[in-house]
Amino acid sequence: MRVILDECLPRGLKPLLIGHSVRTVRNERWNGIKNGQLLRLIETKFDAFITVDRGLEYQQKITSVKIGIVVLEALDNSLPTLEPLVSEILSVLNRIRPGQVIRVPETEI
Repeated sequence: MRVILDECLPRGLKPLLIGHSVRTVRNERWNGIKNGQLLRLIETKFDAFITVDRGLEYQQKITSVKIGIVVLEALDNSLPTLEPLVSEILSVLNRIRPGQVIRVPETEI
């Protein structure tokens, strides 16, 4: 699956998403672009978008987009906080469909 990480996510998450082609918003030089326009750009090249923006699905008409969106519900966006979520992120990427938003909650340690 072709996956893109939001600009607020650490680049160190990229190599942990084994089995997927992963880029970042920064790699694409799309930093600073607002969510609506960003989603339209992402649709042209990717299958899934991973973000920590919990309000994205309420700000945008997600059901009409041609990508799946994974929202990480973590205390912060640091790599040590997100690493425990990798297994669930990989599971979600295997089943997510276009127009679908799946939330990955922070696990108890």
